[in-house]
Amino acid sequence: MTQLQEQICDIYDGLQTKLNNEDACHFLCLCSIAHESTGHPVDVLGTITKVHRRWMESDYFVTNALAILEMLTRHKWTMRKESTLPSIIKDNEYTELLWENPKTGRQHFTRRYVDTVKNSKTVRDGYVKEYRIYTMEV
Repeated sequence: MTQLQEQICDIYDGLQTKLNNEDACHFLCLCSIAHESTGHPVDVLGTITKVHRRWMESDYFVTNALAILEMLTRHKWTMRKESTLPSIIKDNEYTELLWENPKTGRQHFTRRYVDTVKNSKTVRDGYVKEYRIYTMEV
């Protein structure tokens, strides 16, 4: 893990648990991707205010992930979904994992090295349904 990834872990690890919100995982993963890609921390609360009702519903459900990333980084982004993690992740690519718990039907987003929920049952009892690869155009 890089020093920047360690810094991101310090900020985002368990943050969703602290916020006591079940649905903020995708949004927080996007904030951590913006942080990692730019090297600058994201003002999470300020970003919520900016994207609420535009690209995120009141329950933190993200409706336009690429628009959020573009606003936070001032770069264009693309996203592709993969069933397995590619063997090579390029320097301008960032991963997000979509987990699913077959017992509960619940889904949860994480990064490969950080989870916004402490002791997630979806991660513990589930499987990675898909890998989302976000590519920042340079």
